[in-house]
Amino acid sequence: MRKLGRLLLTLVLMVSLVAPVAFAFEDTDQHWGRDYIGTLVKYGIVNGYPDGSFRPDAQITRSEFLVMTLKSLGETVRTASSGEYWGQPYIDKAKALGLIQSSDFASLTASTFDRPILREEMAGIVSAAYLRSNERPTASTLDIAADKISDLDAVRDCYQEPTLVAYAVKLLSGYTDGSFRPAGTATRAESSVVSAKLLADRLNLGDIVVSTPPVSSPTFKVAGISIGDSLEKVTQTLGTPVRKDLSEYGFEWYVYHKTYKDYVMIGISSGKVVGLFTHYGPFESAIGLRMGSTRSDVQSKYGAGLTKINKGTFTFLIQTSEEFDTYKLQAGYATFFYDLADSKKVMAFQLIAPVTEEAFKSLYPTASAGLRTAYEKQTFDLVNVFRIAKGKSVVTYNATASKVAYAHSLDMLNRSFFDHVNPDGKSPFDRMQAAGLSFSAASENIAAGYINAVTTHMGWVNSPGHRVNLLGNYTQLGTGVAFGGEYKQYFTQNFLTPR
Repeated sequence: MRKLGRLLLTLVLMVSLVAPVAFAFEDTDQHWGRDYIGTLVKYGIVNGYPDGSFRPDAQITRSEFLVMTLKSLGETVRTASSGEYWGQPYIDKAKALGLIQSSDFASLTASTFDRPILREEMAGIVSAAYLRSNERPTASTLDIAADKISDLDAVRDCYQEPTLVAYAVKLLSGYTDGSFRPAGTATRAESSVVSAKLLADRLNLGDIVVSTPPVSSPTFKVAGISIGDSLEKVTQTLGTPVRKDLSEYGFEWYVYHKTYKDYVMIGISSGKVVGLFTHYGPFESAIGLRMGSTRSDVQSKYGAGLTKINKGTFTFLIQTSEEFDTYKLQAGYATFFYDLADSKKVMAFQLIAPVTEEAFKSLYPTASAGLRTAYEKQTFDLVNVFRIAKGKSVVTYNATASKVAYAHSLDMLNRSFFDHVNPDGKSPFDRMQAAGLSFSAASENIAAGYINAVTTHMGWVNSPGHRVNLLGNYTQLGTGVAFGGEYKQYFTQNFLTPR
């Protein structure tokens, strides 16, 4: 048994280092976890996917994490018998070694262990693995570790001490805000870090060298702009924006398009780019994804999208849908929107800087006149972007129709209903005629509960009836957005062709 104090003393006086290793995967060259991943590859602990990727930011399942842990410990595991769940031998071995307890999980079977592992569960496994050949840290050392975890109270009782142990011996660390986020899911890169540290401890390799990734093009660019670029570069590259819109995050969207072609929005805060968005506009990525790539292409690189986002002590659930996938990547929180009627091709892309997204601790924004105006203009813009992309002519803005649309959004909010026909029995056509509009054709789209104008538009695109209206033979459009009520945000579009 090696005492913790001696281990620390050894690290101070005579540090040995694991030499850097070459990258084995196309998507780890620029990744912060590349040296840990490379170490595991060198010792045969992990493999990538057939397409040459590792998917460092994809979630990892409980079974997959057990495989990495047991291999890092040098344990031999039996082969699964015919018809047996592939991960069962690893589950059985981990239980026999005391790395997991039956009481901590619903079952020790595929239904439970094919689910993503939580960070507190990872702490439980790695601390148990570490303590098999090392002494438990002293009480004072654990107290120091506790002071580093701002959300320790959120860790379940059975995982509190293992989390402290993992922190104390530097197998795990938290986020820049001091949180551990115990209920958050772990990524393949995060799992590689702790597995590589266990491996280094077992083989007495010392610290793993973390080198600076070589400078190359950013992972994502929209119209040649990437997260972190300066406002000066944006204006030098794209010129004067069509307008500036307030965002729910508090930054300004600089909106650019050429008669609704090459539509992009660049988020600016304190003179830096913190957000990117495009709908059928210029979009490039270092890993080959582009506008028109399919959902299968995206998931082959990053796996399944997030089901929730952890922001300190806040957790926000993401409603799973075939319409989009959101990923927490090194570059930021990336969302790919798909056109379900067009082979699930990427039709829009958004990227929000990590600090910006994680600082927005709300599902819905604070209502303001500026945000209402921004959403109404975006709701109008995105219709024309979609129409141009599908070979249709643009619609022009109708101020009277917009007043009718806003009045209906506000009415739905105030009288707690969601329908084209209001409680007085008035239809969209009645409302437009009452406002003095004369038309040969008209229609209405409504939505409620979506988090912003972009997600509302994407929902309409992927709803057959609403899509027909978006692409209908209309010449004018009015939009109206109201904040509040049961569904928080209400959107209305009134299409028409004047008589």
